[in-house]
Amino acid sequence: MITVRPAIDSDTPSIASIYIDALQNAAWISSLRPELLDFEKVTEGERVFVAEGSKLGNVGFVSVWQPDCFVHHLYVAAPMRRRGVGKLLLGSLVDWLPRPWTLKCSTMNTSALSFYQSLSWTIAGEGENEDGTYFLLRYSAL
Repeated sequence: MITVRPAIDSDTPSIASIYIDALQNAAWISSLRPELLDFEKVTEGERVFVAEGSKLGNVGFVSVWQPDCFVHHLYVAAPMRRRGVGKLLLGSLVDWLPRPWTLKCSTMNTSALSFYQSLSWTIAGEGENEDGTYFLLRYSAL
């Protein structure tokens, strides 16, 4: 059974590991700049929640920049992908984060785009940053 709860300091090593592993294996990132790998810096000021399995430990996390209702990070450990963990993490936002929510997703990250679109996220815009083009996705469903 997977539960979602607010992250505590002792979660940082395990969720930072999930984050770094995902970045190191992401074909859609043009280069791994050192500032991308500093988990504590890239989540500074954000609310972070972890998905925890009773026998598995932390298997994913979501971090949110609350003032803008912006989902900054959503990552799931590789062995737990496609098992509902991402959906569970996003579902944990419903009770406290007002909609609409937004996030940026690389146009090259087709599996993530399919995931978000399957959950009724829509493309609200497009932009470009140092990692290439991205879609601004928006979620406003109730």
